[in-house]
Amino acid sequence: MNEATRVIERLGRIRREWQWRAAGLTVAALAVSLIAAFATRDVISVWWAIALIAASGGSVAGLLYLTDRSDRERASRDDELGSIRDQGKRLAIYDRGTGLYAYWYFNLRLQEEITRSGRYGQPFALLLVEAARGRLDRDEEGRLFWSMVTLFRESDLVAHLGNLRFVVLLLGTDAEGAQVVRKRLLKNRSLRGVSIGLASYPEGAANVRTLLVAAGAPAELVDAVAGMANAGEAGRASEPPAAGEAKSAA
Repeated sequence: MNEATRVIERLGRIRREWQWRAAGLTVAALAVSLIAAFATRDVISVWWAIALIAASGGSVAGLLYLTDRSDRERASRDDELGSIRDQGKRLAIYDRGTGLYAYWYFNLRLQEEITRSGRYGQPFALLLVEAARGRLDRDEEGRLFWSMVTLFRESDLVAHLGNLRFVVLLLGTDAEGAQVVRKRLLKNRSLRGVSIGLASYPEGAANVRTLLVAAGAPAELVDAVAGMANAGEAGRASEPPAAGEAKSAA
């Protein structure tokens, strides 16, 4: 929740509090008028006081009802907008045609995993699954897509790069474990006619480029992903250091 939203909610609470106070004061004032009318035995004043209390009570009740209704509608709209934003974020990271992760998101997560591996020493492996267009018929392509969706763990990241080319990040998996996964996939009948390249990090590669080359990625894919990695590193290098880092450097 940002600062503007918190300010708006606070103003709304203050407004509702003052509305309740105004309603209470209005009813109290009219009740005093009624008591005074009874004390003076002025029949006309009594009836006028009763009528004013009834009218003001209805107005106050209506005002409070409308205020509450407005607040409920606003909360409903906020929830709906939040749901739409969440759905938009979810759709943005997925390939609409397959439901697998999109190419740009794979690039982002690859950079994150390399950074995490360097910091904590956690290995991961990359599989490059590819089938030449024209080698598979429509049914075989359908089985290939279904296999890429269902054959991996929830913690693994499977992305579709287009043209029947897929990449899989096997998170927390070393080279030996990745070889076991690769052999199991090659035995799967749904993946006949498909090549599966394998590379592990940090055992078998030193950076994004060497990782993709080791997995057998074509030159255009290597250049595209490595170029994005270099751009990201340059952007991080141009950022000013945090306060703690600047102080320690001094």
